[in-house]
Amino acid sequence: MPTPPPPPPAAPAASGADALVYLIPGEGFRPHIPGRALVLRPGRAEPEVLPLPLLLTPGSHQLERYLAAAGRRSARHPSAAARDAAEAEWRAALDALCDWAWPAAVGPVLDTLEPLGRPPRIVLIPCGPLGVVPWHAARTHIPLGGHRYACQDAVFSYAPSGGQFLRAAGRERLPLEQGQVLVTDPLLSLVWAEVETEALRSAYYPGARRFGEHVAADGVPDAPGSGADLLSVLPGGDRPAAVVHVSCHGLAGPSPTRSALSLADGDLTVARILDEAAPGPAPGTAGPLVVLSACETDLSTGDHDEALTLSTALVARGAADVVGSRWAVDDCATALMMAVLHHFLAGEGLAPPDALRAAQLWMLDPERRPPPGMAERLCREAHRADLGELPLWAAFTHQGDPGAELASVPARERGVGLTESRSGQGPPP
Repeated sequence: MPTPPPPPPAAPAASGADALVYLIPGEGFRPHIPGRALVLRPGRAEPEVLPLPLLLTPGSHQLERYLAAAGRRSARHPSAAARDAAEAEWRAALDALCDWAWPAAVGPVLDTLEPLGRPPRIVLIPCGPLGVVPWHAARTHIPLGGHRYACQDAVFSYAPSGGQFLRAAGRERLPLEQGQVLVTDPLLSLVWAEVETEALRSAYYPGARRFGEHVAADGVPDAPGSGADLLSVLPGGDRPAAVVHVSCHGLAGPSPTRSALSLADGDLTVARILDEAAPGPAPGTAGPLVVLSACETDLSTGDHDEALTLSTALVARGAADVVGSRWAVDDCATALMMAVLHHFLAGEGLAPPDALRAAQLWMLDPERRPPPGMAERLCREAHRADLGELPLWAAFTHQGDPGAELASVPARERGVGLTESRSGQGPPP
């Protein structure tokens, strides 16, 4: 695999990143071509080349095992027993993958960075099949038991290529006050989707427009939640919003352009996002935050180089930040984590990559407490013992602007109070 050209040396500093890291796999059938990381840091004219002998494709047993298990998990199963067996196999493979990811890449990369007195901000560009790995969930065992995860030591963002990184890094964030849209599953197949979006509306976004089916909410939704409705609030649409939160079904397609969100009028595919959205924004144009609270929205099942996913397609079309997922996620746990994400975003004033990290650390904390004012149905789920398990928190990634700069005043300073797989799990009694 050829070495990709790195962005200009000033790019990490201009973006607010402390390191831009290409992860380049070696070739397992050619031992003389090892894996390596290209680490580009502010103030250094040339990237540092970091040998990573465990970073091989093909040849990494853990990665190959995970890819095979993920494929079987996504397949149709003749019985519940077969589905449960595939799920157990995938969970075991995910555990092994995250154990491997630390010595294979993340540990050596963290070791090469100078102490900053704060968590470093790292942008990863993983090449080839390495793009399916949740590198922020790479983990190492600690002496007294348990694990330490990479997201506890750094703030991670992702990019599919150096070019997309450069375009997104210079993009301003729209202030949150410039309008929000909450899209609830129009198919009425996700029990927790409305709980999630109504909790966000009552806590932080009382003036948000509501798309989709809001059965229990007061009033009539503002739009049915079609593909055209969603495209209208993205950059270039006639009703742009600063925050677009989408809670529905998602699926990584057999080819990247067929990955899609399930909306009121059918699938909104990557191809349609790229074809029907406005042309790419001019450099420096402000863009929204898009949160895809759905399955497989930052996953490509093939053609992994410069991966085209729902998340990266939205960044290409002008979003400043996109939160997406690497696998099919649990409906209830996702609703809870999304509420906490927006607590840190709109309530505490953190930038999107920091808010996502804070929500993931909250999920990992066995002594976690619900944020003040969290909806009661979500509060009842906050003490679940399984929330720290990898499948429930590690799927979500950040693409886009890696910087910590804010575009809005936190809700607590504005006086605003917090008041089925995406897997089909039902609501609490």
